[in-house]
Amino acid sequence: MSHDSRLAAKPPVHATDGRLIVEGVTAAELAARFGTPLFITSEAQLRANVAEWREAIAQAWSHGPTRVLVSLKANPSIALRRILTDEGAGCDVFGEAEFQIALDAGVPPEMISVNGSTKSRDLIAHTIAVGARLTVDSVEELAIAAETARSAGGSAHVRLRLRPDLTDVAAISEFTEADPLGAVADGYKPGIPMDELLAALPALDLAGVDLAGVHAHLGRHTSSAEPFRLHAQRLGGLIVRLSEALDGWTPREIDLGGGYSFAGDPTGLALRRPPEDQPTPAGYAAAIAEGLVEGLRPGGLELEGIALEVEPGRAIYGSAGLHLATVLNVKRQTVPVPRTWVACDSSEVFLSDTTWEHSRWQPVCVEPVSGDPAEVDVTGISCGFDTITPSALLPSGIAEGDVIAFLATGAYEEALAGNFNSIARPASVLVSGGEAELIRRGETLHDVTRRERVPARLRGARPTVLGIDHVSISVADLDRSLEFYEGLLGVTVLDRGQIDPALIERMTGVAGTVVSYADVELGSRVLELLQYETAVLVRPITQRLSRAGGIHIGLGVDDAQAVYERLAGAGAKPLSPPVPLPEDGSDWAGSLVFYVRDPDGVTVEIVQRAVPTKRRAAGVSVSRPAGAIPRS
Repeated sequence: MSHDSRLAAKPPVHATDGRLIVEGVTAAELAARFGTPLFITSEAQLRANVAEWREAIAQAWSHGPTRVLVSLKANPSIALRRILTDEGAGCDVFGEAEFQIALDAGVPPEMISVNGSTKSRDLIAHTIAVGARLTVDSVEELAIAAETARSAGGSAHVRLRLRPDLTDVAAISEFTEADPLGAVADGYKPGIPMDELLAALPALDLAGVDLAGVHAHLGRHTSSAEPFRLHAQRLGGLIVRLSEALDGWTPREIDLGGGYSFAGDPTGLALRRPPEDQPTPAGYAAAIAEGLVEGLRPGGLELEGIALEVEPGRAIYGSAGLHLATVLNVKRQTVPVPRTWVACDSSEVFLSDTTWEHSRWQPVCVEPVSGDPAEVDVTGISCGFDTITPSALLPSGIAEGDVIAFLATGAYEEALAGNFNSIARPASVLVSGGEAELIRRGETLHDVTRRERVPARLRGARPTVLGIDHVSISVADLDRSLEFYEGLLGVTVLDRGQIDPALIERMTGVAGTVVSYADVELGSRVLELLQYETAVLVRPITQRLSRAGGIHIGLGVDDAQAVYERLAGAGAKPLSPPVPLPEDGSDWAGSLVFYVRDPDGVTVEIVQRAVPTKRRAAGVSVSRPAGAIPRS
């Protein structure tokens, strides 16, 4: 199936004969394979959404280039971010962590808008150093950017985040029950107050600053396009004032942020009826382009060549995602008030906009269930009210084991999911055509508690082993070993150097030796390679795993066949091709494994994990299937 759903006869997420289907896979299959609760994203829908926005903004703004910088905070999945980059979309990030994720996901720095109030000097320096767009949030940040750029002998690509005044807009914000949109928007902290900026400009030394443009953002207060038109218009007016203060300066780029809705958006529906007319990307784009021209025209600014940018997040990710849960029990009450609770294995902790943004999810059964629609409260497993959807309509025959889906959950829900009641957060799966791939594994209780540190006085007399800190191998030739681990296997070298001989003697009792080391990153652990340069190597290392004392290191990879071919092509002689492990329900089911020896004869197991058919309970050991360990 093509990734391009624009040519598809049916939308990527659709129902056929009562069965919910995600591209070429039924939701029931996904639940059976990956377990529930589960976040799912349709790659075809994600690509279609960003393509529609790119086309809409390009059609609406003919004066210069257009860019869609998708908000990372809506869904910080690196896999999904790579899809958006492949579609030509840039990225809006808020703060250092999101900035680093965007860089790790391969977003070109020049396509990243670094937002965030109260940025650190390190974040500002990092942004400037890699050539990303720095959206400054205060006069102080502007001064720091200029100083940093001058010190580095370079230039900072800067946009000023401004605060258009919408306090006269009386429409109700959908974040609230009755508060005016303009008043709520004005309470949002980011942006430089215009009077403060104009007062500070004459005294600022902006040498080193490339003042490229401006930025403003109106959050998801409404699905109506009109407030976004007003927002753009009033930003245009602020640009005119800024141009006058800067002797005719004209921005090269104007970023109008995000906050846009989408068809099927559940935001605010717990408080009000859904809108009769749901604006499209084309409708939003036309409104903001029109408003911007209206605001800029009185200042006589030349529009040709000005780039227009938008930062949709919810509108890109939202409809591409859904969330699956399994019914655990159905409880019925007749007095004092008739009620039916359908309790599932998810929680409002995983669908946080239930409470944050008054979202109303409409659950559906993923397979046909008998009975007429009946009004039920769909609840979750966490303490508290945990009513995910009150007064939902589900078939009266719904029962334990049935799987239900909450639609349009692709934006913010996974990003905001928490660990209340120490509940482990769910896995996330990407569906592409007829294939489904794990893009974020489900947490375990160990993940939830791994940051815990119990003082010795509270642990009692018995010491506690926290886990493996690192694995160390003594090698004959450090450069040769790094060619294998870094060059062929592609792992990252964290540090390299020599250890003081006196320290080696104190730690190991081996006197008069020089030890060179390299620390190699292996996920959350470190592989330490040590070369005792002055030690005498009596004989080459030989190993047989069947002998007592035999060891091997298991390295997890994402494509065992590709690693095998790379190693074999370099002459490393793996001991076998990748071997599929049996589908026996264990933690190893469906994994691909093979063995190879490193240049010193240390046995390395290459493992491509499949998704476990059932989650490992905390503290429960799951055995490796018989015959899974090749003998040598």
